[in-house]
Amino acid sequence: MYNLLIVDDEPIITDSYFEYLSDKYANMLNIQKAYTPSEALQKAHNRVDILITDITMPRMDGYTLQKKICQIWPKCNVIFLTGNEEVHFAQNAIRQASFVDYVLKNEHFDVLAKAVNKAIEKIESSIRADEVFLRMQKNIQLALPMLRKEFFMDVINGKITDQQAINKKLNQYSIELNAENPVILLGAVIKEDKGRDCQLGQSDNNLSVLAVDSVLSEHLKHTHKHYCVNMDGGFVLWFIQKAREDMMDIYQGDSFQYVLSLLDIIQDSCSKILKSDVSFVIADNQCSWDELQYKFFAIKRAIHRHHNLNESILIAENSFELQDEISSEEQYKQFLQEIEHSLLCNDRERVFKAIDKLDKILGNVDLVGFHYKISAIYIKCLEAIAAPFDVYKEICSVLFSVDISNISGENLILTYKQITETLFAQSIEYNNAVTDMIKQVEEYIDNNLSGDLSLTAISSMVNYSPTYFSKLFKKVTGENFSDYILAKRLKKAQELLCETNMKVGDIAKMVGYESVPYFIKSFKRLLGRTPNDYRN
Repeated sequence: MYNLLIVDDEPIITDSYFEYLSDKYANMLNIQKAYTPSEALQKAHNRVDILITDITMPRMDGYTLQKKICQIWPKCNVIFLTGNEEVHFAQNAIRQASFVDYVLKNEHFDVLAKAVNKAIEKIESSIRADEVFLRMQKNIQLALPMLRKEFFMDVINGKITDQQAINKKLNQYSIELNAENPVILLGAVIKEDKGRDCQLGQSDNNLSVLAVDSVLSEHLKHTHKHYCVNMDGGFVLWFIQKAREDMMDIYQGDSFQYVLSLLDIIQDSCSKILKSDVSFVIADNQCSWDELQYKFFAIKRAIHRHHNLNESILIAENSFELQDEISSEEQYKQFLQEIEHSLLCNDRERVFKAIDKLDKILGNVDLVGFHYKISAIYIKCLEAIAAPFDVYKEICSVLFSVDISNISGENLILTYKQITETLFAQSIEYNNAVTDMIKQVEEYIDNNLSGDLSLTAISSMVNYSPTYFSKLFKKVTGENFSDYILAKRLKKAQELLCETNMKVGDIAKMVGYESVPYFIKSFKRLLGRTPNDYRN
């Protein structure tokens, strides 16, 4: 959010601009106003990204004010206001280094909006300066292979299983696969002439993988799309999907059989052209993305059982039955991932289901290391829900007083369950506290419609930053804060128009509009009629 400050010694101008811009840029700008330069300098203690200031003011003119503010905030962009059309005013304004635009007070609001848009564009242009942007692009390109690999590692280790989340990452990393369609998992072990296994991280290994991937691509390019991952542990994985919907009509079989039938010729090509021996292990069938962790485990198990692979083509069978056979180490990793995710997502049922599985792995892991890691997860969750000190102290005391060398697995699981119950109770209390706080804000708004109900003022009242409070408000109420204020004010205005004989100008002030013309304009824009037409 950018910060904008309006300064003019004529309240009617300041108020009308403030209300117009607050309405138009509610979710983009944090807007404040000042009626004197001295008041503006006090408010400039907070960052000022855009300054809209009158030129002619008593005791200090707009040129001097902008120089003082730009000394504090050098990147501030300035829009000058004036009621004078003389050329020398425009010339002096343009000579200022921070100058963005020059607006006459008798011009339409749209002219001011164009000037503000120009200032926003200037800020954003500065942020994405060519040199920084190009350097960032270069860094992203350099990091992309690593990011892609980390993503696929998360998929095959079961960290990411949600279809929408997977597709988002595929698009983000420009990988031409689709999580809505099944995928074939193919593994390979590549050996050089001397029978030396390639090890991940060696330059010759990277070249060998690239070469084998090129051969595989040549054979699959018309029918399948794929992505190659050079894995830790000395082997390679391909994620393969059919590229054409009509491919199976042309080839009388399924996609898995099609790929399987090509492996021997790909293997032969690698041997003759690249002088490399390649052994393939393919998962027994195509699967959905959330099942890839079991296919991956099946491939790893097949490679481990046939460690002296010599140009073999193996099918890793029955991978759907491997869920209960995953090693204690794999279960250990999955448990930590599952419990952290479930706690942070406030998914009580999922947390307790994960804790119930602990008895299967506690006997095969380092309990001290395990307890340390799960304690770190609980502390992270305490911080996430802003737990009070006494609750924080209570849970930490329980965690740190556990005698790992003497406690039974059953009692350790019971301890984790008790801590989890306390944590969820506190989480409910935190959510209730946020809900209560929003209700108090709503009550305050109802009772102070004529007062300062800006996002800055209200968020400061409840000790939150404007951005964070705005998110909390929308989460609880389902409405943007500015939309909520506008609706409340106009609803009250409608009631007063129907139930009283008050003048429109008095009603405008009672519901927080200091500028009567702007109140009439807002009323008509949202309700299709002027206040007088609505009353009649």
